[in-house]
Amino acid sequence: MISGVSNLENGAIPVQGDWNSFENATLFLRVHDLLDTFASGDAAVAASWLNSHNTVLEGIPIKLIRTNVGLRNVLDYLQSRRNL
Repeated sequence: MISGVSNLENGAIPVQGDWNSFENATLFLRVHDLLDTFASGDAAVAASWLNSHNTVLEGIPIKLIRTNVGLRNVLDYLQSRRNL
């Protein structure tokens, strides 16, 4: 797990800013963790996936995650792949 995330989860680090920013950061970290798992820690594989068109997502993941809806769609997709 990324250093510090567990501290956020257990309340050891106070959250600053608005709730939406925190929620989006949490979603982004979940995307990162799932992608890292699927890529077996290989940054080149992860980068290739992020920058390639995905027919299911109907877009390029790195561009999609720039919006709240896109971030959620990418996370949902990665979570669905984890369950296969």
